[in-house]
Amino acid sequence: MLETAVLTPTATAASLKDDEAEKSATTANSLNKKKFDGDGLAFNGTIIGMKYLSIDRDEKMCLDSMFELKASRRDRGEPKQKIKLNLTMGGIKLIDDNTKTHIATHETERISFVVIDPRDTRSFGYIYHASDERLQLWAIKTERAATVTVRAIKEVFELTVEQLTNDEKAKAANKSTVMPSSSVSYPKQALQMQAPPQTASTASTTTQNVPVSMTSPDTYVSSQSSPAPVQSLNSTLAPLSTNDTNSPKLINVRKGDLTTEQSNVIVVCSSSQYLLDNILKAGGDTLKMSYDNESKQNSSALIAVVAGGQLLSKKVYFLPWRPNTDETLLCASLKKFVSDAIEKATAENYQSIAFPAIGCGQFGCSASLVAKTLVGEAFRLVAINAINVSFIVQPDKDSVFHEFQQQINLLRQLEKPSEIPTMSISIGKGMLLVEKGNITTQKVDAIVGSSSSEILKQAIIEAAGPEVKAAYETEYKNYPNAILISTIPGKLPCKRIFFLKWQPNPDDSKLRQSIVDFIWTVIQNVISHNYTSIAFPAIGCGKHGCSVDIIVKTMVQEIKKQLEMRDFSLTVKFMIQPEQQSIYDEFCKQVLTSEKAQGKPVEHKLPTTWVQSTDNRVRFVVSNNTDEYHSVVTNFDKTMKGKYTQIIQIERIQNERWFMQYLAHSEDFKKRLNSDTEKRLYHGCPQDAANLIIEDCFNRRIAYGVGVYFSSNAAYSHNYTTSNSNEERCMFVSRVLIGKTIKGDSSMKTRPLGFDSTTDGNHIFVTYHDAQSIAEYLITYK
Repeated sequence: MLETAVLTPTATAASLKDDEAEKSATTANSLNKKKFDGDGLAFNGTIIGMKYLSIDRDEKMCLDSMFELKASRRDRGEPKQKIKLNLTMGGIKLIDDNTKTHIATHETERISFVVIDPRDTRSFGYIYHASDERLQLWAIKTERAATVTVRAIKEVFELTVEQLTNDEKAKAANKSTVMPSSSVSYPKQALQMQAPPQTASTASTTTQNVPVSMTSPDTYVSSQSSPAPVQSLNSTLAPLSTNDTNSPKLINVRKGDLTTEQSNVIVVCSSSQYLLDNILKAGGDTLKMSYDNESKQNSSALIAVVAGGQLLSKKVYFLPWRPNTDETLLCASLKKFVSDAIEKATAENYQSIAFPAIGCGQFGCSASLVAKTLVGEAFRLVAINAINVSFIVQPDKDSVFHEFQQQINLLRQLEKPSEIPTMSISIGKGMLLVEKGNITTQKVDAIVGSSSSEILKQAIIEAAGPEVKAAYETEYKNYPNAILISTIPGKLPCKRIFFLKWQPNPDDSKLRQSIVDFIWTVIQNVISHNYTSIAFPAIGCGKHGCSVDIIVKTMVQEIKKQLEMRDFSLTVKFMIQPEQQSIYDEFCKQVLTSEKAQGKPVEHKLPTTWVQSTDNRVRFVVSNNTDEYHSVVTNFDKTMKGKYTQIIQIERIQNERWFMQYLAHSEDFKKRLNSDTEKRLYHGCPQDAANLIIEDCFNRRIAYGVGVYFSSNAAYSHNYTTSNSNEERCMFVSRVLIGKTIKGDSSMKTRPLGFDSTTDGNHIFVTYHDAQSIAEYLITYK
């Protein structure tokens, strides 16, 4: 189990049971507070780095961030900044050991989480709540085992909580509300320590908080009142009906006044003089001045102005609109009024918007037609833009209110289809379905979204809830160049959400390849999670304006190919929006199309050097008296001879799942390029990273988040290895499909479209697809 310290909010210290309080006092009284006086305890070490986090007390995020900080410092070749860490009752002080200048002071009451890196037991990190309320992760490498420093931090908190407990007792005894004076800064939340790790191999073990005796040297639990959590402002609007949880959220109608509306955005028909005058009056001189200036420049376009005065919204959108006696033109203008405003609000990341019931007053339009058109367009847009929409009707307009209410209820009922159009076929052990509906309601293991499609991404995140929004933003912040971001499902019925990067391309061949890569990445992650069902959207078939024929044909063919080739039980759904009948028809046609000309399936032959195993082992030591062993050593020595003293062992990596993915990818490369582009290259890394790679392949998220680097020069890869406690290093011999390669540079975050890898033109190759390489051997040496 990882050693972590978690500051957890609980009740006040006065609520401790008497026997627990006694134990706390006994334990704390045995501690020596004097050693933390003055400059306190001093620890030598280096700063690994500092990173801002979006979530507090997330162990995995902290460990991933520490690993990323180490890799970033190493890649930039930055020198290590030696420090002295002084630990006092007041907190942690970091001093530059060379210049003796002060770096930072972190007060005890603002430290909320401490964790030791199981991959490097001299490294630990802690979360500090900065004065601007941002969360800072400080990663430190100590001269001795980090356990020593972390336990000293724990001791500071024990002493601090003891002081608080005594103060609480004194307060209760004196029945006074005045807190006794003390020189101690109390932690805002209580510290909870966990047992230290047994070995580095426990890095993937889920941490559990198990209360133990207060006298345990490794676990301490105490109560302390915590500050009220920061709450985000939520819309006070309620849906007209809450029975249908799958319907677009929070489309409602209310009687009221736009000037008192609390939605993020209020929309004003600038052609309605009565409404315009009221809004400008309530908004004050600044709003009126901004509106006048903007309208002079362009009176025919949407004008967005920051709200002010007595207005409770954040923004005001002024939109011109005029009625029309032609019903078709009238409906078109009403739809445009709604869509222009909602698309603008979505682009500005607003969560709620309020409209007036335009046309139902002095313009004398049919209230029934206006309500039907405005509500219908709002429903369509909310399904893809994830924003709360309100229609505000004047209090005396009962008939208008009734029309809007009726239309909302009607559309909610219509949204519950009695029969969902579905078409399906069996492919081997798998099943392929085409279905109309909402992807967020699918009860599958995983649903797929495109992080490059703002509409789809926001629709999924809005339906999934704030927990998913926070998880996505955190992952994106930590891995901005990741091809795939995987999050929890939140409120959705699936188990996982996969957000993939994808961009259309006007070149047909590049568009096809981007779709193949998209499907490949999803299937690999489905396999790694042992999932049996997945739902895809019809990417590229909406506002991107791509060739529907190419998109649909490529998606269906690639899924069919995967199901036939892998012969595993997987249900794949293509979810089509209900109004996209032509897209639905095209998917059905392609699914039913015979694939006789697709070619022979991949022949699954394992390497002849592999040995059979009855267990789940993937690492096999190669005997040093075999040709296989000598061949690996001979190639290694071409550039490494004289640079090491001993080869400890060579292990053969027999990860069959990984190998089958690589083999299929290799066949695809050969067909596409009409040549074999496989190379045997080296990849050096720390031992902990090697263990992760063996289990989960050269996953870019584990490795670098952008691409994976290989070299034909073992001596070059040696620079990226690090010694373990036995002074041993490790390096992979890998089979790599370089495909069509192009010269890259340090500014590249991904491969250019149409290419499979980048290179320095000499010995370095960077791949961007997880199935593009496979570890064949791991050399351990000194």
